[in-house]
Amino acid sequence: MNILLADDSDFVRSRLRDLLTEIPDAYVVGEATTTQDTITLAQQLQPNLIFLNFQIPGGTGLETLRTIKGLPSPPLIIILTDNFTPEYQTSCRSAGADYVFDKAIDISRIQPLLLKLIG
Repeated sequence: MNILLADDSDFVRSRLRDLLTEIPDAYVVGEATTTQDTITLAQQLQPNLIFLNFQIPGGTGLETLRTIKGLPSPPLIIILTDNFTPEYQTSCRSAGADYVFDKAIDISRIQPLLLKLIG
């Protein structure tokens, strides 16, 4: 599974990279820190999965999500957010997010999910 990390936090991207190295057949193929970089890399690299920060610089996570889900072969998208309110979750799912995680609490749930998706 080819994965794009889209988050402006070096710490979060590093933590995700470390987590993904433990998963067979999970490969980080690119990293983005802005909305435009995320969209460009999604088009160029055609990853199977994108981890997308809801508040990525240069736009909103929802705009980025809608744009990527409009691509001919859209990837799965996992939204990572610090604001894990029911309203955000509903907005993300309505815009096409496949999964929504609280980045402060739910990171540990990512590995089992990816093992299931790859398996």
